Amino acid sequence: MLDLHTQLYINLYFTDINIVKGNVKTSGTILDFRPFDELECDFSVERGILKIARLVLGEDYDLTGAIELYKPHKIDLELRGRKGKLGNIDYESMVVNLSGNSPLLKVIDSRILRKQGYIDISGEVDLRKLWSRNPASGLNWTCGNEAIVWQGWNIVKE
Repeated sequence: MLDLHTQLYINLYFTDINIVKGNVKTSGTILDFRPFDELECDFSVERGILKIARLVLGEDYDLTGAIELYKPHKIDLELRGRKGKLGNIDYESMVVNLSGNSPLLKVIDSRILRKQGYIDISGEVDLRKLWSRNPASGLNWTCGNEAIVWQGWNIVKE
């Protein structure tokens, strides 16, 4: 169980009878008794589709895209990350594109850029396994530009 404390600010307004626009923002967020990055999101809901104009977590992650609110929940999202760590992989930036019907999303045109080399990502993400021990089990990782990541080792051609 997670312990979460935050100030949550929500602004909603109707621009039309069928369109809701809004902004969500957090402040002073503490997760499991540690400070946590703040979240800010600009969105709209039109004709049963949640359109995320911008969802920012801290200074490192940006998410944009659309999610159908009715089954089969068609999802098209783009996640961008700036300089960070994914498991044991340090990276300079990343772009992950997710598309498909929930709960299975295809990962397309996605890449992690490193100081030396890059890693292309493809495959599928099963949203039902997102909080499991191995949420990336359906992904294929292809190293390029002379860089290889293998069982915690970073091997670079010189």
